Amino acid sequence: MTDIDKAEAILRTPLTMPVTEHQLQNREWARGVLADEWMDETPITCPTCNGDKVIIGMFPVYAEHVPQADRKAAIEMICPTCKGVGAISSEHVDRIAAGERLREKRKAAILGLRHAAQMIGILPSDLSYAEQGAVSLEEIAAVERLLDVFIVGRDALIAKD
Repeated sequence: MTDIDKAEAILRTPLTMPVTEHQLQNREWARGVLADEWMDETPITCPTCNGDKVIIGMFPVYAEHVPQADRKAAIEMICPTCKGVGAISSEHVDRIAAGERLREKRKAAILGLRHAAQMIGILPSDLSYAEQGAVSLEEIAAVERLLDVFIVGRDALIAKD
């Protein structure tokens, strides 16, 4: 496992509460590794956070004293695309584009994420990661080939009827 793989795994893992100094240090190291990944090339501003390194998300609040309508709070989260670096590599841009093409192909075939994942024999989360460009280009291509085989087979069955 490379440092980049370790860094991505660290940043993909949710923080446990209470947050420890060790967790924060690991995340800082991981962001540094990912920033170094494209040090030799011109970094591309992250399309998700626009270089801000964080995004604002809604978090459910489960407390009896909070009215039902107010049980959501805006929180600041580390950007899931750039992992808090604010920029991504050109290879990451390519993975995002490949993932978007995969999602478009699945939707054009009128397949839901869970159904498509079940049909090609992978977990829905793995298909989602591929569609987000969060895995390697080779893994995205492999998922796309499986999806193509399923779609062609399904269309052949429909044409027989």
